[in-house]
Amino acid sequence: MFSHSEWLSSIYSRRSDAQAIKSLLYLERFWKSAREAVSVSESLVKILRIVDGDMPAMGYIYEGIERAKGAIKAYYKGIEEKYMPIWDIIDRRWNMQLHSPLHAAAAFLNPSIFYNPNFKIDLRMRNGFQEAMLKMATMDKDKIEITKEHPVYINAQGALGTDFAIMGRTLNAPEWPTESEPSVPLLDDSWLDNLPLECRGSP
Repeated sequence: MFSHSEWLSSIYSRRSDAQAIKSLLYLERFWKSAREAVSVSESLVKILRIVDGDMPAMGYIYEGIERAKGAIKAYYKGIEEKYMPIWDIIDRRWNMQLHSPLHAAAAFLNPSIFYNPNFKIDLRMRNGFQEAMLKMATMDKDKIEITKEHPVYINAQGALGTDFAIMGRTLNAPEWPTESEPSVPLLDDSWLDNLPLECRGSP
């Protein structure tokens, strides 16, 4: 760009700020920093694409944040002094503006995440699920039913363990495959249908 005749003949090429930018772009450390910024932000941009997509994103945000942090840590080869400052920024934003028991519950109830062999449930997700269920299940009979259905979901029993359900886990959608009589009706995605629209990603 800076060697192009059109730029060289422009009056703007002689401005001091233009010369400063030109010098900056010729520095190797500038491009090294730019490459680092792009690499680190790539995983976060993927989450934004999911949130702004057409499908409901509630069940993927929690896991997406964890995956993004893992990718950033891997980029810096596990060197804590490099990745932790970025993790701190993500955690502050996540905890102040995004994280809620609903995100944890949605991730917990997303079969493509929960039944993934590489998935490891953490205490915050389990607590978030329990907190969300306690708030939504206001009647004792519902709480009793959820208590009964919880191990059915955990162990993929009944309809959740059929070939169709297992194949459906890999579908790129947060809802479970439609079933006429879900084996855990109080834990199906009808809970998520009652969430405010802003909790489901961008329209």
